[in-house]
Amino acid sequence: MTRLGLLGLGARSTEYYFNKLNKLYNLKNGGYSTFPMLLLNTNFNELNNLLPKPNDDLLIALRRFLQEFEKFEIDKVILPNITLHESLDILIDNQETHLKFIHPIELCISQLMQNGITQIMLFATRYTSNSVYFEEKFVKHGIELMRPTESEILFLDKFRKKVFASMELKEDIMTYNSLIGKYHLEFPIVVACSELSIVTKSNLTNVFDLAEIQIQDALL
Repeated sequence: MTRLGLLGLGARSTEYYFNKLNKLYNLKNGGYSTFPMLLLNTNFNELNNLLPKPNDDLLIALRRFLQEFEKFEIDKVILPNITLHESLDILIDNQETHLKFIHPIELCISQLMQNGITQIMLFATRYTSNSVYFEEKFVKHGIELMRPTESEILFLDKFRKKVFASMELKEDIMTYNSLIGKYHLEFPIVVACSELSIVTKSNLTNVFDLAEIQIQDALL
């Protein structure tokens, strides 16, 4: 079986990935089975203060953590932070790491293309919602990005910060679910923020959750 490396970033998103991988693996294999993985936990404050835009200090820090993984026999690595993949791609393009990654954006685009989808609604952080990197990834494959209204983008950005801090309220979750309901019958929704993934219902149709996509690929 593929040996997975999980880079520990924000505590809640890392816990979400870790617990869900173990839960789904146990459902599949039964008994006392748990998902075989190596968790490399970082001091996320070190990276978070450098995010979101790629910069030299962020690349140096990320490269250092990946070099720790390279000491072990890891087949694939998951980063439980969607924004960080913009910086990761720079290291990959510069051939500064030989690791393989479960890349949520590439996997999502592949699924969209397989389903003949050429237009999506993006639920993400404010930074990602306005990211040239993110848009170019999809447009390159003929997929148009639609976005919620500016006020809705601001709500999503504030909401994901509350989820990060485990301070979300029932009213916030209701508002988030209403936004999903508003758009998902008209457009396929791509959830591109790991904190939003934590509160996104897993049984929704027409919703492509990048964290869920990563987790399901890890279980293959």
